[in-house]
Amino acid sequence: MACTDGDTLCTAVDCVGEWQNMGECSEPCGPNGEVRQKYSIITPASGYNPQACEAEDNDEQTVNCNRTLICPVNCVGGFDAWSPCSETCGPDGEKRRTYSVTTPQIEGDLDVKGTACPYDDGHVQRVSCNTHSCDQDCEGKWLLDSPFSDESGKSYQTLRWEETTPKQGNGKECKWAFRKHKNNTGWNVHVNDMYETKPVTDGMKAELFIHEHVEKGDNSARNNFLESIADPTKKRSKLLTKYCMRIPGTDTGGEFEYGTITTDAFGRDYNAYTPCWYDEGD
Repeated sequence: MACTDGDTLCTAVDCVGEWQNMGECSEPCGPNGEVRQKYSIITPASGYNPQACEAEDNDEQTVNCNRTLICPVNCVGGFDAWSPCSETCGPDGEKRRTYSVTTPQIEGDLDVKGTACPYDDGHVQRVSCNTHSCDQDCEGKWLLDSPFSDESGKSYQTLRWEETTPKQGNGKECKWAFRKHKNNTGWNVHVNDMYETKPVTDGMKAELFIHEHVEKGDNSARNNFLESIADPTKKRSKLLTKYCMRIPGTDTGGEFEYGTITTDAFGRDYNAYTPCWYDEGD
């Protein structure tokens, strides 16, 4: 018997079915996720004029998946090369490098979040460099010691070394050439060991000596000598301190001295005329 409209024996039963994933989504997040699905009919259509299913049983299709989820992105960055050191020596030398973020962090919607970079973009790292002492030569000057060596008949003055700039790094130490013993060799003196080079330190004392070309007992030369070295800028004073220095207690003799000295001692000019004498007209 044919079913007619309103026949309870021929009530329409619509088809019921669903798409079922055949596996996992190809991506956990982002714009490219896809998954294959198969259609499964759970209740076939029956009765009068039922609603059919959207697909046949076991039909397959590809659909998008997880595309609304934001993927996590790990931050990526790195430092550029170190800059040259700002100083060649001394305590203030510094070199720098800058951190650049090339891929920013995105935490994302998944349980595992994107990791942050260890530094912010533009972070500057600084380290000390070349902190060794700069090479600095020792510098100093001779000063008149107080009180003056004012004993009658003495033609010398005690001086004191003042160190104005200490030696640093591989700089040169302060040193001076001192007379070792008296000279009786006449006009041309070729005795290299008459002078010795010694280091000088702050506060060290030495004697600036002359020999008087005058009759014994005449102190005019000595007085002129003391007046000349009172002003260390005068040429005579500079010559005397360069050529006529001795360690206190050294016997340089009391005779009139003149001539040329050949020596390799520090600060002495080779084959130089020695000025360690004074007379009335000097």
